[in-house]
Amino acid sequence: MRRLTRTAGAGVAALGVLGVLPGPALADGSEDELRPYRFAQDAHRIKGTKKSTDAPKLPTGLSRDSLSDDETAYYRVTLDDKAHSYFSVTAAPKPRSEVDVRAYLRVRLLDPGDGECDQDDASFVNDSSAFPITAVVESAPEGGDCRPGQHLLAVTRVHSTDGDPEPWPVEINAMREPRIRPGQQLPAPSNEKGGSKGVEPPRVEGEPRKIRGGTGFNDAVGVQQGARRDLLLPGQFRYYRIPLEWGQTLRTSAEIANTQGDRTSVSAGLQLRVHNTVRGTVVGEEQTFTGMPQTINVQTPKVSYRNRDTGETDLEGARFSGWYYVSVALTGEVAEEAPDGLPVNVRFQVVGKPEKVPEYKTDPHAAGFGVSDRDRRQARDGRAADEAEDDGNKRLIAYAGLGAGTVLLVGLGLWFWLPRRRAAATADGPDTSEPPTTPAPPPAGYGYPGDGAQGGYGHPPQGGRDGYGYPQGGGSPDGR
Repeated sequence: MRRLTRTAGAGVAALGVLGVLPGPALADGSEDELRPYRFAQDAHRIKGTKKSTDAPKLPTGLSRDSLSDDETAYYRVTLDDKAHSYFSVTAAPKPRSEVDVRAYLRVRLLDPGDGECDQDDASFVNDSSAFPITAVVESAPEGGDCRPGQHLLAVTRVHSTDGDPEPWPVEINAMREPRIRPGQQLPAPSNEKGGSKGVEPPRVEGEPRKIRGGTGFNDAVGVQQGARRDLLLPGQFRYYRIPLEWGQTLRTSAEIANTQGDRTSVSAGLQLRVHNTVRGTVVGEEQTFTGMPQTINVQTPKVSYRNRDTGETDLEGARFSGWYYVSVALTGEVAEEAPDGLPVNVRFQVVGKPEKVPEYKTDPHAAGFGVSDRDRRQARDGRAADEAEDDGNKRLIAYAGLGAGTVLLVGLGLWFWLPRRRAAATADGPDTSEPPTTPAPPPAGYGYPGDGAQGGYGHPPQGGRDGYGYPQGGGSPDGR
C-alpha cells in the first residue's frame, strides 16, 4: 500500500508539472471594465531620491517609480557621444481620479556643471482627464546642449491644490538611438507638417474589425492599415500601435457614436494622439464632446531622419522609423452622458512607400528603433509588446514542463522496475553456474555454409539538428 501511495504521488507530481503548460491567454477583465495603466512586466523597480547626491543610477530600458504631490525625484544618468539618448516619463494616475489642470509633470536633464540642458512638461486638458501623460527629454551626441558625462534626470510632480493627492505611478523609458555613419545622402525632411487642420481622412476599405485597445504603451495592440472597432470608456485611453517605415505617413481617425437622450457639451471630451517610438507626442487633437456623432482626423509628417534638424516642433517628432502609438479617449465627465461607454471606429492608413534606410553604426533594432520582420508579424497578428514577451515565456515554461515531466515519468518507471528486478534475482538464488563455453563446431557438412555475423545492427548515430528552440527574432508576435 505504501508503494502504491508513493507511486500515485509521483504520478501526480509528474502530472502537476505537465499541468503548467500554458493554455489560451485569459482576458484581463471584461470589455467594459475601466482598467488602470499596465506597466511593463519586466520594468526595473527604482526609487528616485529627494537629494541629488543620493540619486540611483537609471538603467537603460524601462523603470518604475511613484511620485507624491509636489515631489521631485532624482536619478543619475550617463551621456556619451555614441548615441542619441531619450528619457520619457509617463505618469499614470488612477482612471477617473480627480486632477487639477494646474498640476503637471516636469522632466529635466541637468548638467552638474551648467545646470539644466533640456526640459519638457506634460499636463492634463481638464479636471476629469486623469489620463497617462508623458514628457520626454533628450541629449544629442553632437550639437546638443547636454555635454557627455554624468547628468541628473529630475522628475517633478508640480504642486496642485485640488485633485487626488494619491501618489502617481510613473514609468521611465531610457532609450539610446545609435549614431548613423557619416557621409550618407539621406532623403529630405517632410514637406508637410503633422496636424489635424485640413488633413485628409484615412481612406481604408472594409468593415471595422472588433478590437480591444490597450491601457498604455506596453499593452498597445498591434494593427495594420484598416478599420477597427472598440468600446471607448469615459476616463480611459485606448492604445494601439502601428509600425512606420522611413518615408511613410500615418493618417488616423476616431469616430464615436452619438448618445441617447439629453446632450450636454464637455470641453476636450474627445481626444486623439499619435506618439513616436520614444513615446513623445507627434500630433494631438481634442474636440468638445457634444453627444452627436463625431470624428477626429490627424496626420503625422513623413517619417524622415532629417526631421530632427529642421527646428520645427511639428516635424521633429517623426524622426525615426519604428512603432508609433495611437491613443484615443473620452474624458471622465462623459460618463454622465454615456456611463457604459460609446462605440468608436478607429481607422489607420499608411501613406507612402518606404524610403532609404539610414545606415547606423550599430543595430538599431536591438535598441528599439526601426521596423523588423518581427514587428510586422506582431502588427499583422494584433499583438502587444508584453503579449509577445508572455508568449516567449510560456513556450519556455512549456518546454521546461515537458522536460521535467518526462524526467519524472522515466524516474518513476525506473523506481518501479529496478526493485522488482532485484527481487526476482534474489528469489532465484545466487548465480553459481559456470560461464558458458564456446560450443564445438559441428561436423563437416552440418549447418549453413557461410553463416557469418551481421554487422551494423541498431540505428546509425543520430546527430542533433542545428537550430532547435526558437529562431532569432522569432517568438509569437506581433507581435495588443
